[in-house]
Amino acid sequence: MINKEFCFEEEIRDGYLVTERVKKIWYTEINLLIAFDRMCKEHNLKYSVCYGTLLGAIRHKGFIPWDDDIDVFMMRDDYNKMLKIAPNYFKEPYFFQSAYTDVMVWGFSKLRDSRTTAIEFDDMKEQFNQGIFIDIFPLDSTDDGSAKMKTVTNIKKDIRGKYKGSFLGVLWSFLNPLLQVVVYYIVFPYLMRGATIPNYIVYLVTGIIPWTFFATVVTTGTTCIKTNQGIIKKVYFPREILVISQVLSGLINFFISCIIVVLFCLAFGVGISIHILIIPVIAIIQSILCMGIVFILSSVDVYIQDLEYIVTFIINMLFYGTPILYALSQFNDAGILGKLIQLNPLTTIMNAYRDGFLYHQWPEMSGLLIVTLFSVVVLIVGYIIFKKLEKGFAEQL
Repeated sequence: MINKEFCFEEEIRDGYLVTERVKKIWYTEINLLIAFDRMCKEHNLKYSVCYGTLLGAIRHKGFIPWDDDIDVFMMRDDYNKMLKIAPNYFKEPYFFQSAYTDVMVWGFSKLRDSRTTAIEFDDMKEQFNQGIFIDIFPLDSTDDGSAKMKTVTNIKKDIRGKYKGSFLGVLWSFLNPLLQVVVYYIVFPYLMRGATIPNYIVYLVTGIIPWTFFATVVTTGTTCIKTNQGIIKKVYFPREILVISQVLSGLINFFISCIIVVLFCLAFGVGISIHILIIPVIAIIQSILCMGIVFILSSVDVYIQDLEYIVTFIINMLFYGTPILYALSQFNDAGILGKLIQLNPLTTIMNAYRDGFLYHQWPEMSGLLIVTLFSVVVLIVGYIIFKKLEKGFAEQL
């Protein structure tokens, strides 16, 4: 504990009013830093104050008068050791918070005082420990491997965070699309009487699971910059890592869900063939398309607050504009509507998946090549837009 003579009286520092309330926050944070420092000394871990904390210590001989938090960083090796030590070291009222000990979305850790409350605006709806805290950041080297490591870390965090606290955990990767298949299999035939599709339940599975991959990545990817605004404001790292990790974690979930497709093919007599080898290629093409779209949407979403609602609406419309529940042949005489469905790149992707899983044939390569080129163009344009808008992220968030 710090000296009991700590002055809590309101005062003017450098022309700025420091209230008694702010001083109580400082007092709590200094005690957290003392506890953290004690742990580091006992376990031979090195750290340094940083950002506004370092600036305040030098320029103001203490806190910056208008600042109310403490930031420290550690080299990655010491940080990883600390992640293993801290959860058992700190006892009530202290709580060491990381992606391993609580439901959270940051790429760094916090040490909190559970007797207090400090709810940041962006975390008002979150259900995790929100006591007064100090931030603990990992500091990575700047060699070529650091970006790769950050991407892998973010993928693990996205997958772990998605199912953390869930009783069924990763099983939801199977159950979500499976439940959709059951509902559509029961309801949709009544809405499309007269339209018969052989092996309809397998037809549904081979459409819904790829669609879930697309819709989930685009929907969650749209807000991935705003969701991580806390770390963006404090730590520099290649922002595109957030988009890449979002798409790659979605791709991993998709490959897990493909087990359902294989089981349905076997259970309903469709079987599998060598043509299933084309599925990873199609998934990569779809990932390229998704990544380009997310680059555009996530960067624009920082500037246009209503974009995520618009995206949700478009995704819902696109669901019915893609042959997931119905066959493309049913719209041969639908005029311009049929043409639009044919031009939809997801139509080609869905047909390609079904060729590999259901129809045991190679997809029509010219159409797949056109979609591949289109996806690459979207990726390049999306990345250019992302890098141009990236400069204003910190100011807009």
